[in-house]
Amino acid sequence: NGIGTVDPLQSVTVRPRIDGQVTGIRFTEGQMIEKGSVLLTLDDRELSSALTSAKAKKAQDEAQWNSAKTEAQRYASLAEKGVASASTLEQKNALSEQYAAAVQYDDAMIKSAETQLGFATVIAPISGRTGFKQVDVGSVVSASSTDGIVTITQMDPIAVSFVAPGDRFGEIRQALSEKIAAVTLITTDGSRVLAKGQLTTMDNSVDASNGSIHL
Repeated sequence: NGIGTVDPLQSVTVRPRIDGQVTGIRFTEGQMIEKGSVLLTLDDRELSSALTSAKAKKAQDEAQWNSAKTEAQRYASLAEKGVASASTLEQKNALSEQYAAAVQYDDAMIKSAETQLGFATVIAPISGRTGFKQVDVGSVVSASSTDGIVTITQMDPIAVSFVAPGDRFGEIRQALSEKIAAVTLITTDGSRVLAKGQLTTMDNSVDASNGSIHL
């Protein structure tokens, strides 16, 4: 027997990835939420505009690339007939390659804009219970803020840290190695069983100050 304390396996302070104004809060304090649930939304108008602009730029560059490819193919045919010079053909091919590279760059810009737009929706990184919210609708949040939006604490499974008499070190280690070290949690007055679980970790030595083992 030993007195223990509950230690969550995970406790995460959720922070935004970008700066922005809060437009919606989708959780309540103390709520149990699932991983991937939407917690908060930020004003995404500027980010949506940036994505639209990036897509428009790609469409423009693709049109120029297609035109340049057609022109390069025409000059290739003329060069074979001796009508167009090799240097002119090289210029046409270089222009086509230039627009091809521009389209690749546009693709990268679109992916970046989509990523930034996705950051305007803040989701729960783990399942658990929410704490007190640190922002309200209309608040301007920052990615560099240390306060975050809310802290989520994992509740299931959860860990319990406790101590046992040091003279049971060998017995406990043997049970742990055989995976038969069951743990039962009861209230301090012994009136009610709170949960049952399995011992997963024990300290590698007995605490000399009090003769106990940390489990």
